Amino acid sequence: MLDPSLLASPIVQAFGGLGLVLWIAQLLFTTSIAQAKGLNWFFWGLGALLFPLLAFLAVLGMPDRKQRLLMRQLGEQLMSIKETGVRLHDRSSHPKFSRPVAADPAVEPAGAN
Repeated sequence: MLDPSLLASPIVQAFGGLGLVLWIAQLLFTTSIAQAKGLNWFFWGLGALLFPLLAFLAVLGMPDRKQRLLMRQLGEQLMSIKETGVRLHDRSSHPKFSRPVAADPAVEPAGAN
């Protein structure tokens, strides 16, 4: 049987305290990563309380929901631009770059030659 005086030794108490600090730090890391990825931080924190290393590795492997939402919105905007026929690199449709033909010195009038 285990001697109770061993549990009272300063080394065992120090490592027990260190384990508790590491367990709390891992819990905070897991919940903050889950929140940053747009996941439910409460349930991931609960999982980190019960299965610390497993929950931490699982939340690291989960996809980032915020990034996926942003990519989907950008894709939808790009599709709407393509459907309207706006050319992204066509400067003539932009008012800043469009000039009247008479004001352009590179363009000669039709009857000048």
